[in-house]
Amino acid sequence: MSAKTRFTLFIICFLIFIIGAPSVILYSRGYRFDIENRELTKTGGFFIEVEPTRTDIYLDGKREKRTDLFFGSSFIKNLLPKKYNIELAKEGYYTWQKNLEVTEQTVTEINNVTLIPKEPTKEKLNKEINKLWFLPNKTEILLKESKEDKWELKLYDLNQDLKSHLIAEDDFATSNPEVATSSVEILELKFGPNSQNILFKLGIREQVKYFVLTIDPFPPKQKEITKLKNKQPGKIIFNPTNTNELLFKEDNHIYKYNIENENITYYYPGLSEEKEEIVTFAPTHNSNNLTYLTSSGFIYNSYPGEKINEKAFEIKKETEYILKDSTNFAFLLEKDNGKLYAINKEEKEVELLDKYVNSFHFSPHRDKLAYNSDHEIKIFYLRDQASQPFNKKGDKVFISRFASKIDQLNWLNNFYLVFKADNSVKITETDTRDKINIINLLDFEKEFDLNWSFSNKDILIYIEKELFRYSLPTF
Repeated sequence: MSAKTRFTLFIICFLIFIIGAPSVILYSRGYRFDIENRELTKTGGFFIEVEPTRTDIYLDGKREKRTDLFFGSSFIKNLLPKKYNIELAKEGYYTWQKNLEVTEQTVTEINNVTLIPKEPTKEKLNKEINKLWFLPNKTEILLKESKEDKWELKLYDLNQDLKSHLIAEDDFATSNPEVATSSVEILELKFGPNSQNILFKLGIREQVKYFVLTIDPFPPKQKEITKLKNKQPGKIIFNPTNTNELLFKEDNHIYKYNIENENITYYYPGLSEEKEEIVTFAPTHNSNNLTYLTSSGFIYNSYPGEKINEKAFEIKKETEYILKDSTNFAFLLEKDNGKLYAINKEEKEVELLDKYVNSFHFSPHRDKLAYNSDHEIKIFYLRDQASQPFNKKGDKVFISRFASKIDQLNWLNNFYLVFKADNSVKITETDTRDKINIINLLDFEKEFDLNWSFSNKDILIYIEKELFRYSLPTF
């Protein structure tokens, strides 16, 4: 090869290096040429996490990837900054879809997505049920059935698919002949926090009697709460920290009732010195104390006995109030008008969240509160959210409005809600970026009751004296 040829090749290679090296460097640093806008720009990406695993990912109608087998996640990088239509699809499941934007040098997160099966597995569990109650552990159900014009209660274990006799109407008969010959009406049931005890409020020959039934260990044992016979407690619950004790409100006091020795004492003696009536009370979250509302309109922690609201509520007589406590907030609902208040315990400020609220529920992680009116669902954030979308503590987020009446709202997990609307079961996500994915899962021709079993991942439907379960294993 001649010297001239070698020199020519050197010049060509040098020019290629001079021209190509910056392109390689820019490419390696995430720069791409945007043909549409005719400019050089930095790229971004999507991080996607979805259940079930091996879900297909589509961007603008084109299949890009499939999530991995073990974690159900995938990373799509080097995307030009713009809005993309994203679809997460898997055979047998409803498709999840949103329009989300990628910006320069930013990863847009799509976390905690759960695909809903189109045809969840259906199984009939029991029939000829007059009424049912779900125990706090959500793995057992108390069933009321009829037998020879008398009722009996049976305990149904969802895990073992096992039904066992618990107690019958005649078992509440005592040596008192009035009880033995009278029909017994169940007025109210309360469960202990560990699901081992049940408090019965019974109507027997125009009298109200209280019994405690201990169901664990088996066989069950019953005991009449005789000292409550002539009392009219405004509210009665099991002590959250000692299921051998009951707490009840009477006049302006909260009392403690020991089930074994039947001693009644002030739960907080200091309250007896107050002239204010205690309107309602609730267990304080993550402590052994109580939170209570007084007729003066102030809410107190039982220990150290401080107010948690600076501005008093206007307490109305003959109005039911529901009080729930969490770490940074307490919530109060006026049942007659549906006004729901959030009380910031750190700043002692009161905020009216909404009117016409029917129910409100903490998420499993207790970082969100879902509440609904007849036709709307909203979310209130109790803590800052560490993942996208970045909602802040105190944010109120509108989920959706429905023409049908909303009822029996439940959290499926920390990011999805299930509820009843007319004679349908619907599921909604809580990610409010772009449109919200809402699925109409089940339709029924007749009225039904809806509940959700966290541990078994089952939607439970009680309809026409029959109990069914629909499996949602992805949750």
